[in-house]
This record gives sequence, structure tokens and C-alpha cells, in this order.
Amino acid sequence: MIQTLTVSLAIFGATASLAADSPSFAAERLLVPRVDSVGQVAQYQDGTLTRLPSGEFRLDGVDTLDMGKVYQLPGIQSVEVRTIGTGPVSVLLRVNGVDPSCDHVSPLRFSQRRTGNRFDVVISSRHLYDKSPSYGCIDSYRPFRVTVPLDVYGLSSGTYTFSVNGVQTGQFALASENRYPDDCHETLERQCPK
Repeated sequence: MIQTLTVSLAIFGATASLAADSPSFAAERLLVPRVDSVGQVAQYQDGTLTRLPSGEFRLDGVDTLDMGKVYQLPGIQSVEVRTIGTGPVSVLLRVNGVDPSCDHVSPLRFSQRRTGNRFDVVISSRHLYDKSPSYGCIDSYRPFRVTVPLDVYGLSSGTYTFSVNGVQTGQFALASENRYPDDCHETLERQCPK
């Protein structure tokens, strides 16, 4: 029962902001790149579950997003908001920061969650060590500059705020409803012509 509940939370809690966030299934193994907790975007990363002959899933392992462990939050130095287009628009965050270079084994991972008018963005990186870096590596950092597209299509006009790794915050405004005016679907309360 607990394994089944874990799988449900993993599948429905993982909102994909990029293709790398999508769960995948092959050879009886379900890989879940990220799961949000109530208090933290991407709290759980790289979950691996194995389908048992009974059809239930067993959780084989998962990493957590904690400073000093396998996944880390790199230091964020600045965030610039760039709005592109005239309607609908794209909103990009240009993020500058530094990541410890010791035992670094993967590219940066971007995750986002929108709650109301607030975007919480997490940029994390995976390292080989668990709890403490290799000796002599503490002062070694590599700078980065990345662009994170926010999922703003379909949003109403208004002011939106964002937070990157909980330290850099800001806001942007959408002047009008951010979708094509001829979008139609029953959830939009606009029926498409037949």
C-alpha cells in the first residue's frame, strides 16, 4: 500500500517544466526525475521504482535536495527578467551564479512551480559526494549563466513574482491575457466552431 501511494505521489506531484522532468518507464523501472514537496520545489530527485510481479512498485532509491548532500543548490548572484514577444509573450529568467566544481557530475537541473501569482524556481546540481566534498575542493567554484523559461502561456494579466533558489526574488507583469485570442476549448469557456 505504501509503495502504491508513493508512486501516485511521484507521478502526480511531478510537474514538468522541462522535458528532463518527465518520468520514464523501461525494463520494469520507473524513473522519476523530480517530485515537489509542499515546502520545496524538487525536494526529491532521481527516484527509482521497480515494478514487482504483483504489479506494485518498490521504491529503490531517491535523492533529496539538501545542501551538503548529493543534490545542491548553487549560489545565485543575479537574476534578470526578459520578456520576449508581443502576445502571447515569453518570460525568461537569465540567472548568473556559481556552483561548487568539486565532484560535479551532471548539468544544472531547472525546476519550477507556480502557485497563484508566484513562481518558485529551483536550480540544482548533482555531485558525487554525500555530506562533505573531496579534500581540497571546498574553494573551487565554476560560474554559470543559464536561461530559465517560465511557464506563462495561458496566464491572466497581472503582476507575478518569482523566487530562484529562495534567495533571488523579483516580479514581472503581463499586460493582457497571455494566449492567442482564438484559443477555444470548453475549459476556456470558448467553444470551437464546428
